[in-house]
Amino acid sequence: MKTNQVNNRRAALSLLILIVMFTVLVPLAEVLASRSGLAAVAYLPLVKRPTPPPPAALALEPYASGFSPGTVTDIDHAGDDRLFVVEKDGLIKIILGDGTVLPTPFLDINNRVKTGNWEEGLLGVAFHPDYANNGYFYVQFTGLPGTRVYVTRYQVSDDPNVADPNSALDMLIIGKPSEVHNGGDLSFGPDGYLYIPIGDGGPDPLPPDNPNVIPGDPSNYGQRTDDLLGNILRIDVDQNSPIPPQCGNGGYTIPADNPFVGKAGCDEVWSIGFRNPWRLSFDHETGDMWIGEVGEWEFEEINYEPAGTPGGRNYGWHCYEGTFYYPSKWPQIAGDCPPQTEYTFPVDEYTHEQGCSVTGGYVYRGQEIPNLRGHYIFADFCWSRLWRLSPTPNGWERALMMVEAGNISTFGEDVNGELYVGAHFDDTIYKVVVP
Repeated sequence: MKTNQVNNRRAALSLLILIVMFTVLVPLAEVLASRSGLAAVAYLPLVKRPTPPPPAALALEPYASGFSPGTVTDIDHAGDDRLFVVEKDGLIKIILGDGTVLPTPFLDINNRVKTGNWEEGLLGVAFHPDYANNGYFYVQFTGLPGTRVYVTRYQVSDDPNVADPNSALDMLIIGKPSEVHNGGDLSFGPDGYLYIPIGDGGPDPLPPDNPNVIPGDPSNYGQRTDDLLGNILRIDVDQNSPIPPQCGNGGYTIPADNPFVGKAGCDEVWSIGFRNPWRLSFDHETGDMWIGEVGEWEFEEINYEPAGTPGGRNYGWHCYEGTFYYPSKWPQIAGDCPPQTEYTFPVDEYTHEQGCSVTGGYVYRGQEIPNLRGHYIFADFCWSRLWRLSPTPNGWERALMMVEAGNISTFGEDVNGELYVGAHFDDTIYKVVVP
């Protein structure tokens, strides 16, 4: 009997020790490890904790109102708690950290912006990585004469909430064959260079099912490097490279490792094969690039470029729309298309039975939804759907997170990595939350 009592006490003591280890010592070891930069396993043999599943659904919570009932085209931050909201008609407005919308616009270039077509207008903004010191920011918009895409640098005034409209420096002015397929986003990569997605300039051919009608991009800009249309550009706005602009105006130089430097064509080009890249973003943890590419008649697609990719990729248009090979239906364009091995295909695509116009988003890196971290969030403008996309051992998994999300026209990210959306014909900016 006495022996059993001793054994029971020993068992109870062992259990108590295990409880203390995993409730006190393990978290303590993880804290010490995070402070020292060493793995926690250097302190204690830890049991691997299971990764929590992502949320089953997402919702949109109203954050701030009072914007144009037209389209909000971009949302960005400048390294602080303000959000800068871009309106198609040529205004950028500020939301303060408490949700207050300032009555005076940060920028008003309505007199420069052409908005005749619903795809035209002020389309994107990006703040210089050293904005706190130099006050530079960059916008992309459609303007006159004719139909042109402008990439222009502005500078903040002495008032931190108002830009100087007279500080404009037009860096790129790109002529187009029509009003559509402008691209319009801007984003600084982890390398400090400015990436600029430009659409093929259109036009949209009609009727879509006529086999005698050459599909969109009849001039094949997407497969060419002698013009800036249909490509993603990469420029050095700090002008540290000795290579001058090749197909633009000025105020920048060309990174020496751009893939087409020294070849015939425009050295500004980073990658080719785009129809209408609508929203480009970088994962701020990994440096990977994500691109939403609006399709024509068959597919919408998400393209992915891992950090460290040397550039020069061909994403397919107009030889491919997603994984659909256009010369199989329109053999007259086969001569425009290099071998299949030269293309980079999307990590995800969906047919027009699920949507008709993709809105590219961001990889979530915020803190408020920890089990969403690492998932790419995007939407379809037409069908009001919100999805997440993530890698699995068997490929990429897309999951529907919300229906009736509204006609989402853009995503934005605050300084903490939380996500926001703007929508067509909606005067409210929404925050992405868990319902």
